[in-house]
Amino acid sequence: MSTGAEREKQLALVSRLTATFPEIPEWPTPNMMTSDHYWAYQKCNQDQGGQFNVSEPFFNKEEEQWEMMTYVLCEVLGWTGIWVSEERRKTADVDVGLSIYLGLPYYARWLWSVGKILLEKQYITWAELTDRLAEVQARYAGGLEGRLPQAQPKFEGDGSKVVRNGVHIEALGKGDPAMYAGQAGKAAFEVGDRVKVRELPAMFYTRTPEYVRGADGVIAEVAYESPAPEDEAWGREGVKPEWFYVVRFKQSALWDSYYGPEGDTLQTEIPERWLQAAG
Repeated sequence: MSTGAEREKQLALVSRLTATFPEIPEWPTPNMMTSDHYWAYQKCNQDQGGQFNVSEPFFNKEEEQWEMMTYVLCEVLGWTGIWVSEERRKTADVDVGLSIYLGLPYYARWLWSVGKILLEKQYITWAELTDRLAEVQARYAGGLEGRLPQAQPKFEGDGSKVVRNGVHIEALGKGDPAMYAGQAGKAAFEVGDRVKVRELPAMFYTRTPEYVRGADGVIAEVAYESPAPEDEAWGREGVKPEWFYVVRFKQSALWDSYYGPEGDTLQTEIPERWLQAAG
């Protein structure tokens, strides 16, 4: 059992790890909030491009055993029709909140998303998950000490009663996004067309980076047909696919403070709903 001092120490740690925004007080009154502040709070956690940060070295990290097992688990949930990858991205990158997004290892957020999805879709109950976590904690109370954790399933469930999506069946032998080929109609843009990224109010989830919204670019590639991330993220089926494009932007046009060569460009993938003809 934890002591009062141990609980107080843990709560202090939680307070230190919580992201804070000192420009306005916590729990502000409505008159303290500007429109800019509101939309800054709505920004998706994973949309980090262009934000202030310190420089960090890039290095290739070899995956640990639990990370590889987490990857396999998430893939199996996709192959068996429990979710699609965009649901996992939204859950692991946005639903966690900014502190967890920035504070947890990459695959730890994937693992967190598994539990949340299984609870939300009513495959398991909170009590079942909690009891199982407590059991595993007790099993390894002294730490792993170099051992690999051993799976100890209690029983084999009846998979025939599990509600599944149809994506894993439709994608069989084709893959995603090839399964959507021919469903989006004629592409609105062609390679070489000048386009502007629409400045839509992006609430809850999007994969269109904020740093390109409102910017002019050129279609570099008409990529593929697929439901937009904003639809797939909630597991909606039957949504009409749309075209995705690779759009090329001049770096000097994206960043007012960019001082590199004039010919430097950046490319990113954007769904059709976010684009309009430039000029």
